[in-house]
Amino acid sequence: MANLLIALLVTILLVAQRARVKGTTLVASWIWTAVSIWSIAMVQFFESSPEVNYCASVLVFCPVMSTLGARRPQNRAWEFITASLWIILALPALEVLFARQGESFDVRGLRSWFFVVLIFISVSNIALSRFWISGILFGVVQTLLVSEFLPTWIQFSMESSATVALVVAAIAIGLACFLPVTDRTGRSGIDRIWLRYRDTFGGLWAVRTCESINAYARMQDWEIRLTWDAFVSVDGQPWADHELSSDSELVEKIHLLLKNQLRRFVDDAWIETCLKRV
Repeated sequence: MANLLIALLVTILLVAQRARVKGTTLVASWIWTAVSIWSIAMVQFFESSPEVNYCASVLVFCPVMSTLGARRPQNRAWEFITASLWIILALPALEVLFARQGESFDVRGLRSWFFVVLIFISVSNIALSRFWISGILFGVVQTLLVSEFLPTWIQFSMESSATVALVVAAIAIGLACFLPVTDRTGRSGIDRIWLRYRDTFGGLWAVRTCESINAYARMQDWEIRLTWDAFVSVDGQPWADHELSSDSELVEKIHLLLKNQLRRFVDDAWIETCLKRV
């Protein structure tokens, strides 16, 4: 029963924060998160077989995989890849459930190391944003759920690891929900758009977007670069100051470039919300 109550708490937190993903391509990742939490809670409540428990546990890798493909126009088709990842990870247990009943399933070799890679990607993506504590905790959740199936030298066993994982997940999501909003008073509108995008989609997409914008700026010989925290002029001056200069045409072009890049991930209403915030 405790597992179901924790899952209910997490669901309430997710629903309360639904506005954060509204207008973005992260809705699928949001859904995968809810599905994974409830699947883990349900198999624990019904005391399901180890095979079913394993199949539910590996769902925890689906949200981050969904995020990695959250760019239009391929984001919807990408969910088939996300589902395929789950099938690949769950295959040893699925084979026992449907083809070799009575046998024990085995998860070793490359699949064990694949878990390590997925955990690293998950933590890195979130830890590069302002939600870095939640990112680390999410990595702990994944590790707890597949601890028995990691490479031998880092395997460990913990009683009620699934319940502990659900508690840690609730803490991680709670911290992300109630983390105080960073004071960005005085920042330019374009910086506010960039910072919110970076924190929403995580480090991996932020790095790619930053590289794309800077490559285009160099190609056009623009006196502007995008850093991790802000747009700056080539001499390192904040873009907020440069925006007050006489080059209004360049300002307009940079705004248009960023908006065109982000429209693959968010809608216009999401962008306008950032511009209205002070």
